[in-house]
Amino acid sequence: MDDHLGAIVPLFIFICWIPLIVAYYPGVVGYDPNYEIRQFMGYTTFTNHHPPAHTLLLGAFYTPGSGSMFALVLLQVLLFACAVARVAELMRTFGVRFGLVAAFVVFCTVFCFFPAREVSVYKESLYLPFFVLFTCAFIEIACLGKRGARTWMELALFGLLLVLLRKDGIFVVVVSCLALLFLKGRSTKTATLAISVGLIATVGLTNALAWPALGVTSGSRGEAFSVPLQQTIRCLIYHGDDVTAEERDAIADVIDIDKAIEVYDPNSADPVKALWVGQSNGQILRYLKAWGSMLIRHPGVYFDAFVQESYGFFLPWPENLCAHPRDNFQLTPREQREPDMALGFLLPDDTASIREGFEGYCRLWVTNPALCLLSNPGIYTWVLTFMVVFAIAGARRRGAAGIVSLVAGLMILVFCVLGPVNGYMRYFLPLVPVLPLMTCAVFRVGMGGQPDD
Repeated sequence: MDDHLGAIVPLFIFICWIPLIVAYYPGVVGYDPNYEIRQFMGYTTFTNHHPPAHTLLLGAFYTPGSGSMFALVLLQVLLFACAVARVAELMRTFGVRFGLVAAFVVFCTVFCFFPAREVSVYKESLYLPFFVLFTCAFIEIACLGKRGARTWMELALFGLLLVLLRKDGIFVVVVSCLALLFLKGRSTKTATLAISVGLIATVGLTNALAWPALGVTSGSRGEAFSVPLQQTIRCLIYHGDDVTAEERDAIADVIDIDKAIEVYDPNSADPVKALWVGQSNGQILRYLKAWGSMLIRHPGVYFDAFVQESYGFFLPWPENLCAHPRDNFQLTPREQREPDMALGFLLPDDTASIREGFEGYCRLWVTNPALCLLSNPGIYTWVLTFMVVFAIAGARRRGAAGIVSLVAGLMILVFCVLGPVNGYMRYFLPLVPVLPLMTCAVFRVGMGGQPDD
């Protein structure tokens, strides 16, 4: 059976998802991909707000008035199914019982977030399987000692795809790769540095040459300031009288203060950062100086703002989840309910009952007390935290491989916490299918199953 997991698992997942693939034909095209396609078609300015590589990919699959986007949905489903199969194979390599591996595969099949994401054409729909495959290659190198050319090529390829599909991909991949420097072996260090330098160079060249040559312009620089902006506006709300005129002017250079105070949402930076107007380095430096001086006077307010925007990634209960699957899963976006906005992607009426049934199923996952725990990032965060503690405790005796194997997952958590939305499963989702594999790796190293060499 183990020899055929690579074929059986993808086939099983695909067959189980056929009703959803058909019901959501030609695919869910919500606000973000709709906006990307409009950029590609020239209806609006082509910016790097979304990764240009993904915008170009959507444009390549888009033919007005046809179901061409369906081919991308099928590709995404196949990639995800193959990624799950790869995790299952490695779990068996680590000695996990077949029953537990089967339970993992079933979970990945029925956990509503996965099919909801893969029948959609958001950038995360491709980022998810590529992150899983990147992590598999990473753990093979770190904990299984498989450091041949094939494994390094897989790590570089999937790392490159992650870098192209998400802006934070370069940090996730490069930090993960640099962590491999803590392992023994000269060839490991050489390959690690080569991949890291190559990916950094690739990002630099595409940003400086390729994207400008294709007419891509810079988007809002406020995307990188989710946490500082939330802290600044909260401080203005609660201690506005203590903000100096110089600080207020510096803040006003990058954002409309009155509107920001009006739309401030403690759980999401999106409303505030949408008002960002600062573009020059001088404006940003003056703002950061004001941010720092206010931090010194009101650290408690800054801490409160940070916690308010990130607690959902740590709470082990589902307080942060919304009970409306259209908000959580974006399965019936406004862009596909209104013909003048749909770009030809109206969902078929004759499968509406299947879609309604699936949305009810999604609602069950976010309202049922037991299932809701699995739909909340907090439970996975604490499992990851326990693994970190266990790996650190055994590092002196068993080497750094256990800690290293967790770095990619930790990077996902870090960027979620620093991101714009509290407890948002969409950004956290890549960590879920690889956490069992990371757990296997940590315990294998901790029990002395694989030397660090």
